[in-house]
Amino acid sequence: VSVWENTDCLARAARICQANGLAFIAEIQTSQNTGSHSIERTAYVCEKFYSHAIRCLNEYDVNLEAVAFSINTCAAGPEAVVPLSDQVATYTVRTLQRTLPPAVGAVLLLAGDVPAQEAVRNAKAVQDEASGMTWKIAPVYGLSLLNPVIAAFACGEEGPARDLLQRLLGACKSAQMAKS
Repeated sequence: VSVWENTDCLARAARICQANGLAFIAEIQTSQNTGSHSIERTAYVCEKFYSHAIRCLNEYDVNLEAVAFSINTCAAGPEAVVPLSDQVATYTVRTLQRTLPPAVGAVLLLAGDVPAQEAVRNAKAVQDEASGMTWKIAPVYGLSLLNPVIAAFACGEEGPARDLLQRLLGACKSAQMAKS
């Protein structure tokens, strides 16, 4: 019931935004912060959720070419064995292939609740795995990347915080520009 309610509200909001000339970002996240579920279980749940969201968007006549989807990667629960980046990429891209039509405008990949280095590796692996898809994947790192910088600024360490931010952004840029 909650999946139906959430995707129905999402689709109505998308229709209203598009009717008023606004772009819409559909943020569809599945909670992965508790439990010992496998990456396979996460992929299964994501497929169900994403496919229902697409169905609702279609029912409300939303133009999918003008929608960006903001999703998290398929990962195991925190009490399970941590999957390798290539496994995260395989399951995430397979889930997207099974649920998102080629007309989708873009996919924004949220880092999730993982360390910054792992988030960058996962994002790069997903981008590489999805290189032949019609939709492009852009990573969004958010707090997983910025928490150490924010903590340094909060402690009044402005110089070290700036240096850390520059190093982190440089590492992200290097990872994104790396050839596979």
